[in-house]
Amino acid sequence: GIPKTLPALTQAQQIQKRAKRVGFDWNELEPVVAKLQEEIQEFLEADTAADRNAEAGDLLFAAVNLIRWLDIDPEMALRDTNERFRKRFSYIEAKAREQGKSVQELGFAKMDALWEEAKVTFAQEQSRRELS
Repeated sequence: GIPKTLPALTQAQQIQKRAKRVGFDWNELEPVVAKLQEEIQEFLEADTAADRNAEAGDLLFAAVNLIRWLDIDPEMALRDTNERFRKRFSYIEAKAREQGKSVQELGFAKMDALWEEAKVTFAQEQSRRELS
């Protein structure tokens, strides 16, 4: 009954909600977190491409479960993160242009420093908007 045309994150959330309705869910947060940690370890230990693919899916499913457990919509959370990433990376690109460089010429360390600078800059802007 869950449309296969839904985004995969939404499918996972819906599957887990239905499992919860029939009692297939933990009663507390700790085992949900433990399952996610277990899936991370299994992903890191996977030997073949097929195993890594399967474990990546399990890892994402477990992450969606934790997010669902905390009453957060995983699709919206990921969309918000994508938008923050775009803004921060655009900041890096703008700073590179100001220096007359390409992003690749900055190197990872400089890009990472600008990433942290962007996080602070955008957080300060957000705080100012909230205070207004």
